[in-house]
Amino acid sequence: MSNKKLASKIFTGILIGIFNISFTNFTRSEVYIKKDQSEIQNKNYDLTRDEYLIGPGDILDLNLFDAEDYSGTFQVMSDGKVTFPLIGNIDLNYLTIKNAEEILISHYSKQLLRPELNLVVLKTRPIKVSLVGEIESPGLYTLTNFSNESNIEGTNNSSTGLPTLINAIQKAGGLTQEANLKKIELIRRLPGKEKALKKADLNILELVLSGDQSQNPYLFDGDIIKIKKAKIDDNPEAFNKSNLTNRNIKVTIIGSVNKPGSLEVERGTSLSKGIYLAEGPISWKSNTGQVELVRINKNGSATLRKFKLNLASEISEDKNPTLKNGDIIRVKPNLYSNIGDGIKVIAEPLTNIVTIYSIFKILD
Repeated sequence: MSNKKLASKIFTGILIGIFNISFTNFTRSEVYIKKDQSEIQNKNYDLTRDEYLIGPGDILDLNLFDAEDYSGTFQVMSDGKVTFPLIGNIDLNYLTIKNAEEILISHYSKQLLRPELNLVVLKTRPIKVSLVGEIESPGLYTLTNFSNESNIEGTNNSSTGLPTLINAIQKAGGLTQEANLKKIELIRRLPGKEKALKKADLNILELVLSGDQSQNPYLFDGDIIKIKKAKIDDNPEAFNKSNLTNRNIKVTIIGSVNKPGSLEVERGTSLSKGIYLAEGPISWKSNTGQVELVRINKNGSATLRKFKLNLASEISEDKNPTLKNGDIIRVKPNLYSNIGDGIKVIAEPLTNIVTIYSIFKILD
């Protein structure tokens, strides 16, 4: 090959690469077809047009119109193959129904004069999906058929069949409050024997606030759901009241309150509301100017913050933060209480709270 032709090919390749990059920046999903370790091809696909892929465990119903004796119900085996009359073992793994029908017609045309047929999935296999990232219980989940009735205000979705994104999130315990609701990644295998994966970005916030059901797609076997951590203030308070997270969280409130101990409160509860759900501070012995909040971080570290209790304060990170699961709150006693009740406090049977007090001693 001449140097001129080689240069022309290189230049053409660069132009194609630039076009692909520019094009995919405006798409909602991308497909990655891995040809080798160094080459990746990007294409644009519409997530809502995805078709069910046949796989091990599915039960198929085949109807041969002019050969009823060969019609029947067949199961896809663990290797993705199905044993049909006359044509033997046929590999249908990762194929759509339409693709599978075309392959069967091709094989039956060698045995029958008029190989007209209809193939349907009589019973779908359990759907196995992986959830990773900001989910309460990440891992691999097996999902069977669901009655998809949405409880989110403003939505209208009721159907029975394949599980949806919301079904999977709820089964995994719900999203953490650090989850980025605007960008949840769904990675899915595409039809065909060559491994091709599509990545689509979903916005659950649109589902919660406006009922956009396109953000709650049906899941297919092998789907991977990645939930990234959100930046501060990415998630509005309205989300805390949706059914995508566990409704209640557990916090511990100690010190000069009328009912110290563990308390179950609704997700989205503020610091001041949590204290008053513990029947409020003991008025004559509480120092409401010194309320302390300890939060255990996911990396094992702990942070201690101090606040002034004020019922009139709106929810804010600086003055009246939203409580999170596992938070520990202490309403410190005033000086009079420290002197008068010192011996009594030591004598009280609060064994389950003693270790909690030690956390404050370490951090303060």
